[in-house]
Amino acid sequence: SGCGESDEDSITVEKEVEDIKSAIEFIRSKGVTRIGLLGLSQGGLISLKVSDPEVNSIFLMAPVTDSLPDYRSKLSEWQRQELEDYGVTRKYKPEQSRSQIIFSGEVIKHKENLDQDKLLEDVDVPVKIVHGTEDTSVPIEQSRKAVRKLKEAELIEIEDDHYFEHSVEEVTGMAAKFFLDNLSIKN
Repeated sequence: SGCGESDEDSITVEKEVEDIKSAIEFIRSKGVTRIGLLGLSQGGLISLKVSDPEVNSIFLMAPVTDSLPDYRSKLSEWQRQELEDYGVTRKYKPEQSRSQIIFSGEVIKHKENLDQDKLLEDVDVPVKIVHGTEDTSVPIEQSRKAVRKLKEAELIEIEDDHYFEHSVEEVTGMAAKFFLDNLSIKN
């Protein structure tokens, strides 16, 4: 909700987790028994928060896995004022299907106060993380710490930015191979 062509709604972590759980339920109702999650940035955080026994593997790209204590400082003055006045603010992305995204102050508080140990404690499926060494949005150190705490995880560091501007095809290929390896039915 609140993204793409869906209804206008503010984004919260809880709503995004519920959206993923609803998608898993729908896929399961169609007979799919092996499910993988893929998340970029906040989508990585959401993927890790989804606790579902049907999820068999998780592929993450530059995921938020630990607190970002200075997150609020990355907002503009007018965004901080909107948060104070209304409890929500907007991001403009004119090149996308939805030119503005509304997100609640809860998202910011969540990111600023995230506890990595608590987030990762129940994740017990294979996880592959790809993170750009030139990422200025989410520190790569978050992913380095996360793989040490996860039960079955691998980190691939790529010389690129947060959105993998120069390595989209490479990262896409890694995700496809990861899911083929981890979701294929083995006899």
